[in-house]
Order: sequence, then C-alpha cells, then structure tokens
Amino acid sequence: MPRMPRAPSYAPAVHPRSLRVAVIGVVPANKGSGSMLQAVVDALPGAIGDCRVDVLSAHPGVEVRKHPRTEVRVIHYRPAAMVFPNLPMALLARVLRALRLPTAFACRTKVLRSLAGADIVIDVAGISFSDGRGVPILVYNVLMTGTPLLLGRPVVKCAQALGPFDGFLTRVAARAVLPRVEVVCARGATTEQHLTALGLENVAPAGDLAFAMEHGADDDAWVAERIAPFVDREFVVVAPSAVVEGLCAKAGIDYRGAVVAFVRALAERGEHVVLVAHSSLLDGQASRVNDLPLVVDVGARVGGGDRVVTLAEPVSPTRLRALIERAAFLVTSRFHAMISGLATGTPVLVVGWSHKYGEVLADFGLERWCIDYEAISGEDLLRRYDELRGATAEVQHAIAAAGPAVRAKAQVNFDQIARVVSGRAA
Repeated sequence: MPRMPRAPSYAPAVHPRSLRVAVIGVVPANKGSGSMLQAVVDALPGAIGDCRVDVLSAHPGVEVRKHPRTEVRVIHYRPAAMVFPNLPMALLARVLRALRLPTAFACRTKVLRSLAGADIVIDVAGISFSDGRGVPILVYNVLMTGTPLLLGRPVVKCAQALGPFDGFLTRVAARAVLPRVEVVCARGATTEQHLTALGLENVAPAGDLAFAMEHGADDDAWVAERIAPFVDREFVVVAPSAVVEGLCAKAGIDYRGAVVAFVRALAERGEHVVLVAHSSLLDGQASRVNDLPLVVDVGARVGGGDRVVTLAEPVSPTRLRALIERAAFLVTSRFHAMISGLATGTPVLVVGWSHKYGEVLADFGLERWCIDYEAISGEDLLRRYDELRGATAEVQHAIAAAGPAVRAKAQVNFDQIARVVSGRAA
C-alpha cells in the first residue's frame, strides 16, 4: 500500500552556541505526547542548530531516542510543585524582573533554573484551555504555560487543540495566558476559529508535531518479533482508549463491550487483530493515561486463539508507529494512534470525543471515518469497519495525496520556533 514520504530535513540555522530549550506539557504515559517530544528531538537541530533540551515531565519515565545533535535531560516536574514552591518563586522572580534586579535568588528549584535559563520554551500539550475538562486540568494548563511567562521566557505552543472557550473560567484563563505566548500553533480549522473568536492575533495554523516523527529499522525488527505469527499476514491494529471509555460510562454506553464484540467478530470470521495500548503505565492502575488494563481485559474476554495478539506491555512511540505502518487497518480512539495511521498511509477508523480528531482528518478529506463516541456499539463499529475495507483504495489515495501538504504544515512548528529564536538573538 502507498505510504507517505519521510519527513523533510530542515536547513540548519547557525548559532554561536548550543541553544537551551525547555519542553513542557509532556505526559510520558501517553505515547502521543511521546511522539511529539520525539519529533522535537529529531527535527529541532535542523531548525535552530545543536541544542540542549530539558524535558519537564510529571513522570520521570520519559522515553526519548537519542539524536547526535540534541542533548536531552529529563527533569521531574510534579504537578503539586507547580503550585508550591514554584508558583510563589516565579511570582517573586517576576517582581524582581520588574525592579531590574537579579532573579537567581527566586529561581532555586531545578525546574525554575531550567525554565529561567532556556532560550525558548516549547509547549507540546496535545489539548489545552478547553471547556469540559475540569478545573484541575485548567489550573494545570495555566501553571504549565504561565510559569515560564512569569520568568520572562519566550513560549511557543506547538500544534494542539484549543477551545472552545465558552465556559467563564476557561475564557478567563485563556485570555490571561495565550496572548502572552509568542505564537500559538492552531492544529486545525476548528481550533483556529476558537482562537480567532477569542481575539488572538498570535496564531499560526500548523500540523501536528507527530507527523515529523521517524522510526527506524530497530523498531521494525522489534515489531516483527512481537507479532511473529502475523508478519506475513494482513492484520488490524485496535487501540482503545480509557478516556473514551470513561466518557461512554457517563453516557451509559458500554464502550468496552463494544470493543470486545468488534474484535471477537473479526476473529470469528478469520481476521487477525493486534490489541495495543497507545497510552500506558506499568503500575497497572486504571486511569485516563493508562489503556493497558483495558487492552488486557479486552484480550482476555475475546480469546480469539491464534487470531488475536495482545501486547500487554508499554510500547514506545516509534515502535507503535512501526506497528501501525505494518497494519492493513487501524481502529482506535487515541488521537495520536490516528496520526500514526495517517502518517504511514494506514486506513484508520476513529471513535473520538473532541473536535481535534475531525479537524486533522479534514486535512485528508476523511472526516467520515470518525465516529462520535456517543454513537458507538459493536455492531456499528463492525459495519463502519467493513465500509472502510470497501473504500481502502480511496482512503489510501486520499492519505497519499494530502501527505506532502500535511508534512509541510508540521514544519510550521519548527519554522515558528526558529523565527522566535532568531528574533530573540537579533
């Protein structure tokens, strides 16, 4: 099947020293977040030259493939520490800056030292400042992006979903933070409309960072070993989501049962399925960022004999990309699993919950392959999957045709970062 071309290389900029970069918004359990981080590590040197990257993460277990021109350090950034001691210290630093006094005394934690010393701060949150996600997450959005602003550092919000801002608190928070960011990269037309309605002028339409992520021969070899029974067979990757299951539960919908029924139906008619978690933690605790318990339970309930393989382990972003590239089809509720399908030319059927799915699929003219979670059932999922199979050639052609433009949109993130860095250096 046709695949999208590899990501383009970027002409390196010349700088007198390795630039210091801080990356915020990383959630290691979510392999979509890991995909965006890996894309930054891979492509950033081509945009701004050699760099030292500090990854500020709520969890220390960050997986990053090394790059010869990027030095990476992971700094544990606990959410509680955002409130204390980092917030009052950052506020003190803001006052000292206003008085033209040194701020080193205030920046005493490792996180604040990293942020204060960064030439640029890159925000890779997948979605932020959006109604309906709860006050704690909104506070997290404000503190994550607002702290480096208090320290006077330039921040670029790379392509992500933002809005709607209809809720009072969401609107107030967004207006307090987003105008102060150097540039907000809007991932899709709906996000751009939300930002325009908010009155923002620092908006740049851009494609998802993960389209710039690469995988290598070692990832392909790992996949071949883990799915050995299917290496020479057509198979379907199914990557369900604990987030969508939680939303379905609130709506009285049996999401897990629908996934079980779907996978069982595929196995009974002779198709081969690989079940995988696109967001995972080793501790086994069920949560929004851990699909492993869901995947393992679905696999156990389906059975499926030699027609179903359950990958009951965390898998790195690059290995997930390699797995999805080998698949004939992808059925998922995880946004960045969908991105990997589109990036590798694999026809994808999505059960989504946010405008973020449709606005990316729209770049390929494939919006019809997104099912709203409130309409999900095992029977409907199987029917839509069969429709996708019948439209395989059409979907593959659409992905291949849109690929170059989508990758060009992903490059906009790095163009904007380079512009900000050059402007600060001038």
